[in-house]
Amino acid sequence: MDGKERILRAIEHKYTDKIPVDFGGTSTTGIHVMAYAKLIKYLGFNSLDVKLYDPMMQLAMVDKELIEKFNVDTVKLYRPTPKFGIPLFESWKDGKMPDGNKMKVPVSFSPVEDSNGFNLIINGKIVAKRGKKSLYYDVVDNPLKDKSDISDLKNVKFPDYSEDEANFIKSSAADLRKSTKNAIIFSIKGSFLETPCDLRGYDGFLIDLAINKKYAEYLLDLLLEDYMAKFNSVLKLTGNNIDIIKITDDYGSQNGLFISPETYRSIIKPRQKKLFEYIKEKSGYKILLHSCGSISPIIPDFIEIGLDAVNPVQTNARDMDPTELKNKFGKDITFWGGTIEPINMANFPLDKIEYYIKKRIEIFSKGGGFVYSYIHNFQPDVSPEKIARFFEIVNKSN
Repeated sequence: MDGKERILRAIEHKYTDKIPVDFGGTSTTGIHVMAYAKLIKYLGFNSLDVKLYDPMMQLAMVDKELIEKFNVDTVKLYRPTPKFGIPLFESWKDGKMPDGNKMKVPVSFSPVEDSNGFNLIINGKIVAKRGKKSLYYDVVDNPLKDKSDISDLKNVKFPDYSEDEANFIKSSAADLRKSTKNAIIFSIKGSFLETPCDLRGYDGFLIDLAINKKYAEYLLDLLLEDYMAKFNSVLKLTGNNIDIIKITDDYGSQNGLFISPETYRSIIKPRQKKLFEYIKEKSGYKILLHSCGSISPIIPDFIEIGLDAVNPVQTNARDMDPTELKNKFGKDITFWGGTIEPINMANFPLDKIEYYIKKRIEIFSKGGGFVYSYIHNFQPDVSPEKIARFFEIVNKSN
């Protein structure tokens, strides 16, 4: 059984010869550049470069050598411009990690340092900032912040992929299908909360949902139209060369949902349903949704509208007990993650980590519907020994 078959069968709650594993298949199952540098050194892969592909979360490309070593079943089809419009199809240059060590960065990634940290400037505008002691870039540009009337949206356009972006997607997908038997994952824009919050600012869009609903719904309809058009383009470019569509849209905080279940169901869910149905009618691809935090109240809604898998399964959030999640929803949705909380991975000794993760494997793997991955991305406070053990545990359990 190869990686593609293993992942797809797990999503369908069918028998697999081993528990499928994801590492680096998405931007929320990956690894920070600083952690990756330590890991490849620990494993003896000294000839590998650390390549930054996501400037916001400072994520490293996971090399095929580690995918093979850890028996990973997924592979990422990189978006041509993962964040802030910085392309991956251009050349690479030397850059520095937050700790000052060297890495390779896209040639267009050129943050400007000032007394407070680093500014990322695109088309003459500061779009993101990183404090000198921070590990990440924060979005600071909300292009629709001051546009609170429907008339302000009449001329808003979301451009399709450029020729360079399209060529990158098409050639990368074809190359991956030829070179790997793993499940190929591609992320598309499909957010009905996170993206409008980026456009309007979190306070702005959450207020829109409460008291400016016609505006909020108009904006969401514009986004839905764009998402379907973009997916159409992806489908034409990739054909059967991808297997899973991943969408990021955070609905949960540590203690509950960002919005009420009623607001989700009345405004967001109908549009999300249309997008999911469109993807499946056109392609049959499986859909993986990343949503952090306490999301258990709307998991039944996700199931109802056809979601196949949810990530990262943040089990230390409110009402996200792993046993309860599996008992309530495990027959109808795949849990992609949920293995160990980052704070425990960083602080537990190796023997306790192993015991803890084995318990989670026992809970989530019953009856299928489980993909083994970390709860979000590995961070620099997790030692390379622990990351290596994380994958050893699942491979030994099979």
